[in-house]
Amino acid sequence: MSSSWVSQAASEVGDYIWSGATTVGDTVVGVVAGEFSQKRNTGSIIIDAVISMFPVAGEVTAARDAIAIALRMCDDPKVRHDGWEWVALVLCLVAVVPVVGGLLKGIGKLLMRAVSKSEDLVKLCQEILALIRKAGFGNAVEWLRKLDFNKYQAAVKNAFGMLLDRIGKALHFILNRLGSVIPARVESYIRKLLPMLEELRKLGDTQIALAFKDLMQLLERVRGHMVEGTWADVKVGSGTTRTMTEEARLAHLAEETKSLGHKPMTLKQYVHKEGWSDLRTFEVGEAIGTFSSKVPIEAITRAPGEVMIRVVDTRYLASPRTIPGKFWTDTLAPNGLWWRIYSAIKHAWSMNGSYVKIKVPTREAMEKLGIEVPAGWNGMRLWKGRIAEQWDDEKEVATMRLLVGGDLQFFVDFDNKFNAPVKKWIDAQLANGQLKALRTHWTDVKLPDQATARALMLAERERSAKIRQEGYARRAISDAGKQLTDEQVP
Repeated sequence: MSSSWVSQAASEVGDYIWSGATTVGDTVVGVVAGEFSQKRNTGSIIIDAVISMFPVAGEVTAARDAIAIALRMCDDPKVRHDGWEWVALVLCLVAVVPVVGGLLKGIGKLLMRAVSKSEDLVKLCQEILALIRKAGFGNAVEWLRKLDFNKYQAAVKNAFGMLLDRIGKALHFILNRLGSVIPARVESYIRKLLPMLEELRKLGDTQIALAFKDLMQLLERVRGHMVEGTWADVKVGSGTTRTMTEEARLAHLAEETKSLGHKPMTLKQYVHKEGWSDLRTFEVGEAIGTFSSKVPIEAITRAPGEVMIRVVDTRYLASPRTIPGKFWTDTLAPNGLWWRIYSAIKHAWSMNGSYVKIKVPTREAMEKLGIEVPAGWNGMRLWKGRIAEQWDDEKEVATMRLLVGGDLQFFVDFDNKFNAPVKKWIDAQLANGQLKALRTHWTDVKLPDQATARALMLAERERSAKIRQEGYARRAISDAGKQLTDEQVP
């Protein structure tokens, strides 16, 4: 690892500490003579404490960026609750994973480009495959198909705790050893950071889990282009032929569906919390049983300004119960197939087509409409957990396939006194046109049944084999023609 890289990173971390210490109204402009070395030493202490976390030499940038993101989160509540900042932090910390950490970080950074709707996902997929090939992990297509970021979530959570520990120890060391020589404003700023690191620690498990969910959604969005055949083509001779149709893509993914262990929660596993709706008063299959037993459910407060999303069936938008229903989430699934499988929505229940997105209203916004809000209201009281798996086995549209569940779910009881005002606010917003259902534009919400899936897969394999044989034949003719031409040249 180049010492110049470490020195540069130390200077940048020192710059951040010094700039953070500059308060509004400070009369100090820049850094006075004599502070440059103090600033560099401060940054060096923090960098040296963190960089040894990473097993591969050269990950100084990951250490620097992880420190910068953590300090930004300490400084600014908006950054602290920004999902994409957490994704960026996860991509720094995933570099601690032995052997594949650097590759995972590189793939993740490329996936971040998929956030933009204008990004060419076909080209992006090619770049990711090129990166995997360069890393020398064998069959790049197969490696990408099997990639599951969630396997590394525990390692990243451990690394996050270690990061905060090391930054905290470094800051204490600076105060103890350099406290008498660093400027008072810098000392004060460092003392302010220490308790904020602990506040950040409390958010870690939840925010990192959500960051991994976002990464997996981006991965599925990009990986879909590989499976669809939009670029994973057979190139033989001068010909290029697609290897998989849209129907075969659905069949392939449906055929490969296996349980992820999200068995329905039982009544005995439910732990009630006062002030929240008692889920025991509902039918088990309508409330408790919709949650996965793999992850404990939480009684949470969804604060004003936080986003809520609900996918609905376009056919029933006229019903007053369609939009203000019980089941919500925080982000829209990347496609219909993901929604169907990971939200475990039976075909008989919904063919979707639309979704509604709200931000939890403030007390003032509701009272302005004449809605009575209870004393002590600070947001919606919801139950949060992961969705349970279930079989798609109802009515004639049943596919008899396992819908694996596992996505995030909010259970909202609008009869609860803390949620009832929001229901009235939603009704008012719908009535005055301020809230409207938006189209999902998903075309892949219908899974083939088991027999159709197998038939499609067999047909696709036969078609792909035929394509390869035709390609080889074209190449043989092309090679023979080239050889004949070469022999005729005197």
